[in-house]
Amino acid sequence: MTGIPMTDGMVFLAIHLGTVLAIFVSCRSRIKRLRTDSRHEKLSRRRKRQGERTVSFDARVLKTAVSPLLLSLFLYPIANRWIDSLPLLILTLVVNGTLLFLPSLAAQGNKDGRSMSRLDSVLIGLGGSLGAIPGCSRIAGMISVGSLRGVDREYMLDVAFILSIPVLLVISVLDIYSVFLAQIALSFLDIVLYLLMAAVSFFGAYLCCLTLRFLAAKTNFVSFCYYSWGMALFTFILYLMI
Repeated sequence: MTGIPMTDGMVFLAIHLGTVLAIFVSCRSRIKRLRTDSRHEKLSRRRKRQGERTVSFDARVLKTAVSPLLLSLFLYPIANRWIDSLPLLILTLVVNGTLLFLPSLAAQGNKDGRSMSRLDSVLIGLGGSLGAIPGCSRIAGMISVGSLRGVDREYMLDVAFILSIPVLLVISVLDIYSVFLAQIALSFLDIVLYLLMAAVSFFGAYLCCLTLRFLAAKTNFVSFCYYSWGMALFTFILYLMI
């Protein structure tokens, strides 16, 4: 609508900053709890209390799962170069839909940070690293793996959202670096347009967060697998036409 090409680094920066702010606002109560738990953990260590464990289970889960997620950022440019054809994109969309469908075959779990193991956290992080592959969703990968490991859907959604924050922040830093290298000259109108993009990204992402929370509480995410398979079929039809 603005006429600015999608190759412009400022466009990606505006979108990513708006999205990460929306996720932060959506998860602010969980993040506040994490900060409180971390303070209690430090206080307990200083006092060297015996027999009283105040370790932040949520923080342990996040610290363990975030490593494979951040490492996947190095695979992103490789995956984009490798999957540069429609047949491969169709395959990844089918895989993404299958990952979303598998949890519907398993019983609803009730694990949270108190009962999750480090293996659960590592596998969830690896599931999110699939987001480096075009056609696969980072959030879908984490939620699907977590659900298969018996993690509560609503809790898993919070974990997936919070784990996305450091990933998006790193991507935003890379966006800033690319903008710096491009030495883009910005006018006042350009700044207004980019701020408008960030605002639209914020409200769109926040609405998506609310929708996913509603689905996590009321139903499951199996409808998204049909969307992914439908996109695979649509892409296949385009491939035949081309």
